[in-house]
Amino acid sequence: MSFPEIARFMQETEYKKEISELAPFYEESNLIEYSLNRNVENLYNKIFAFSINASQEQVKLYLKKFDVLNVKTFLRGKHSLKSNEMILLELVCAGELGRRFFERALENATDYKKAILELKGTEYFSVVEKFKDDLPRMEDELDKHYYKTLLEKAETELENFVRDEIKTKNILNKARAKKSEVKLELIEGEADAKIVLPQKHTDLENRVFLKKYLLSRGNK
Repeated sequence: MSFPEIARFMQETEYKKEISELAPFYEESNLIEYSLNRNVENLYNKIFAFSINASQEQVKLYLKKFDVLNVKTFLRGKHSLKSNEMILLELVCAGELGRRFFERALENATDYKKAILELKGTEYFSVVEKFKDDLPRMEDELDKHYYKTLLEKAETELENFVRDEIKTKNILNKARAKKSEVKLELIEGEADAKIVLPQKHTDLENRVFLKKYLLSRGNK
């Protein structure tokens, strides 16, 4: 299918709202990617809204993954001098730091240093401030902070799933590190389960294999 055909197909599914809103401004792969991002954001916000009190805190904990992703996107975007509009389109604001927070932060932050200061008052500021001169290291440390905090507060069901998620990330990272011959620092807290990647698969196929594994664990 061509990009216009994919967009038309998506308009006949749950993505109709997002495609219709963004189609006047974007086309081809950008339209599809930004529509998917916005749909994920809307979907998770709905899930959080109808979650009963007993599970809402656990949902909120897990959705902080999008806060971490957005902080990284925000800072990397400012560091590489991307426009505020482009950075906003790449965000999935489904965590505690909402779209208004990032709209305000982007407006106030005229450069990378000021972008860091906009994160004051969030739980991520100390990590960002410490590693501000090394973006890749900062991103790794933000991921570690997320998982460490999550495992400390997660109930058994969520904890088990998150440990599986850490396991899959470490497997992928080990495979990439071996291929690139770089030193690897694993994320702590992975599950004990043994997962073996099919040797003949490419990196992309391995990612799909592990995504399917996580989805099956999530369904349980």
